Amino acid sequence: MNAIFSLLNENFAEIIIAVFGGIITYIVAPLVKNYVVPYLQAKLTTAQVENLQYWVEVAVRYYEDKIKGTGKGEIKKQQVVDFLKAKGINFTEEDLDKIIDAVVNQLNNTEWV
Repeated sequence: MNAIFSLLNENFAEIIIAVFGGIITYIVAPLVKNYVVPYLQAKLTTAQVENLQYWVEVAVRYYEDKIKGTGKGEIKKQQVVDFLKAKGINFTEEDLDKIIDAVVNQLNNTEWV
């Protein structure tokens, strides 16, 4: 019995992270599927959606790697927005914010493979 409690104490943080990761995946994935994807499809062609998703993912991966440290999400997001605007991807800040969040959530759920 002591061995079980000892094992739980050692792995408590990992267990909590796994549980929250599952909960977030369970909540976020349907939101992305039901709201963000249809929103983009209503405004863009399939090719445009794929192109947008490609460039957002490239920028997110680049700035995640370039800017290290916790609590720098807003700085990274602004760099991604600036990059996308420089590429001629012109959306409102609110739309880009939603798109970037959706891509980051998707990458978080696939462990950045």
